[in-house]
Amino acid sequence: MSNICTNCDTANSLDAKFCKSCGYSLPKQNSVKEVIHTETETDKKVIKKKSNIPAVIGSVVGFFAMYFLVQSFFNNDNSIDKEMKAIADELNKTCPVQVDEYTVLENTVALPGKVFQYNYKLISLDKSEVNLDTVRKYVYPGILENIKTNPSMEPQRKRDVTFKYCYKDKNGAFVDQYVVKPNDYK
Repeated sequence: MSNICTNCDTANSLDAKFCKSCGYSLPKQNSVKEVIHTETETDKKVIKKKSNIPAVIGSVVGFFAMYFLVQSFFNNDNSIDKEMKAIADELNKTCPVQVDEYTVLENTVALPGKVFQYNYKLISLDKSEVNLDTVRKYVYPGILENIKTNPSMEPQRKRDVTFKYCYKDKNGAFVDQYVVKPNDYK
């Protein structure tokens, strides 16, 4: 530490009252103890500022990590979901398709999480005319057998796709739904 002359910029000792080079009156300096104390306070401020840097960096990194995590959660558009959407779009180009004298496939939907949904309409039946016990006795086994044996469903079976079959009556009222999970068809 030194006392710098404001006239000629010469470094002088802290206790000097006049510049050793030009004799100019030097500004009064604090005692060594006061200077050390002041530097310590300044150092504390610098240390405090430096200690905030990791916290700020950590916060920024945490924010971006959370952002990408949330994005990946809400935009979980993995390859199987994309493939199923393409299949649904292709099938929907031919819909509606009459499956038999009672049923029309209105459309298909690829849902997130490897779920493929078929939406059917019972064209000549009202919900009140449907005997659910009879329908379940004959429809579900046929659906399950088709999933198990249909060669065109092999890629979905290998990827553990869940199949949903939704039925509405002629007026569009919900009648019944069948969900076939991988454990059911394997």
